[in-house]
Formats: sequence, C-alpha cells, structure tokens
Amino acid sequence: MGPLSRLTGRLSILVVVSVYCRNVAQCVLCLGFLVSGTTLSAQGQGAAPTPFDVTSVKPNRTLQAARRMQFTPNGFNATNVPLKELIRLAYGIDGFAASNQVVNGPAWVDTDTFDVAARFQSGSPAVTQEQRFGALRGLVAERFGVLVHEETRESAVYSLVVNRAGQLGPRLKKMTLDCDAFLNGRPGGPGVQVCGFFARVGQMSGPTTMSSLATSLTRVVDRPVLDKTNLMGAFELTLEWVPDEARVATGDGVSIFTALQEQIGLRLQSERGPIRVLVIDRAERPTAD
Repeated sequence: MGPLSRLTGRLSILVVVSVYCRNVAQCVLCLGFLVSGTTLSAQGQGAAPTPFDVTSVKPNRTLQAARRMQFTPNGFNATNVPLKELIRLAYGIDGFAASNQVVNGPAWVDTDTFDVAARFQSGSPAVTQEQRFGALRGLVAERFGVLVHEETRESAVYSLVVNRAGQLGPRLKKMTLDCDAFLNGRPGGPGVQVCGFFARVGQMSGPTTMSSLATSLTRVVDRPVLDKTNLMGAFELTLEWVPDEARVATGDGVSIFTALQEQIGLRLQSERGPIRVLVIDRAERPTAD
C-alpha cells in the first residue's frame, strides 16, 4: 500500500469559499493536501457519530460574499453558508462536488445563509474524521430537520482522458518525492511546501492523483468529472487558466479546457453517465439561537 492509499480517510477538511483545505489545525486559506478525504454516503457511516455538545445556528443577513466552513480540533464553524452546502459537506464533499449532485428541497436551501458554531464536549476523547462528519449530519438533521436519500441518476458528465496516448503535457510529471514522513507526522520529512496540493481560482499546483484531480475539476466546471486516464499513482502538476467571467470581461486568457490540453496533456470529454445524487426529502428553517 503506497503513501497515498494510507493517507485516504485520515485528514480533516477545512473549506474556505471554493478552496479546500485539509489541515484543520494550521490552514486558513487555499491549501489542500494530496488526496481527497473519505467520501461518505448518505447511509451507513461506519463509526458512530459523536454529537456536538453545544451548537448555535443564526441567519446571516450581512449580504457579504465570503463563505467559510471549517472543521476545527474541537468543533465546526460556518459563516454565511447556505444549507445545501452544509448538507454537501456533511454527506461527503467529494462524493457530491457538482451542484447537480445535491437536489430538491425548498428554494431557500440555496439562497438563505447561516452562521453555525458547534463544539464537542470539553475533555472528550479524540474525535475521528468519520465522527466529525457524523456530528455534522446530526446537526443538520436536528437543527434543520434534514432528511435525505441517495440515488443514481443519468446526467451529463466529463471524462478526464489523456489527450494523446503515451504523451503527457509539459506541466505534468510523475511524482518522485516520497512524502511518507510528512504525511505520517515524522520529523525530517518534506514539508507542506512540497507535499501540498494548492487550489485557487484559476490555478492548481502540487502533487495529486488523477482521481483527486477529477474531483477538483468537478468544482471548477460544475459537472461531475470521471477519471478515465488510467494513470496510476501521484503526479506533480501546474495548471493555470482564466475563469470564464474574467475571459468574457477581458477577451483574453485560456479556458480550463484549453489549459488542460496544452499544459498537462489531458482533456475533458463530454459524455452522459450515471452519477451519485443526494436527494433532499425534507428541510425546515431553524429557530435561531
């Protein structure tokens, strides 16, 4: 089992707007580690959830643009976040990364935003990642009356494929650095500067697997991206593009589709296929406290 396989499921998640961060104790913005965390289905979560001891849910009426969701060592915080995003995180952010993968519910689950503060009981034993997600599922169920179920539906998807067989782009290389020491917390190992995957608006860089890259791309193109590259292991990449809005405004820059082909030798191929969908059966506005 390689270092990437051993890492899966061990990391907590910090989300700032559309940037995903894996080190809850240290990261504040724009940093993500190597592999996506464990994808959790809507049913059958494994470890029993540890409920939050104290929770606060309040409507956010500031009209601010910034949004934040953050697991912390002793709880969870969210600022200016709609319920649908809380549900997406609670039931596995990597499993439902595109907007059409969380469906139904009243219109306000997309528009009304909330501030959430939750804490585990002081002095409680170490909380696992699965227990954190379980606690968040319990919070949205208790405070918002959320009921969901999972389905498989046919939908438009992109397949991530190699553009030319046997030929990768100049900014995609097989990873040679062993990050085991860093990932396992041993002293003397490579640091986050070389073992971290960075995702910003218009840029991705660092080591990643193709399956994790597909998930990251799903958030950019807002359509499920399926890894069909058949490229195994970890790769170092640098990918830069100009978001659609900026290209329309300036008439300049390359799209994510062009950047993938020219810079790393991959492309997104439009297809239809089955995708996982989380269906919101019930949701209620919470009583503020």
